[in-house]
Amino acid sequence: MSTHVLADGSGSVFISAGYADTGLVRTADGWRISASTLRVVWTQGPPPRRPDDVAAAAQSV
Repeated sequence: MSTHVLADGSGSVFISAGYADTGLVRTADGWRISASTLRVVWTQGPPPRRPDDVAAAAQSV
């Protein structure tokens, strides 16, 4: 479960919950993550949005 206090000044909170499936392999250098999948099961509240200036910059790439 993760809780996000939105930075837009509204005081809104977004909560999501789920689970992660993570594959591990043992190498000569120790344990390493070989795969990871995050599965969101439910959410509550308004989802976070990128600020307009960041969204505009991302679209121009």
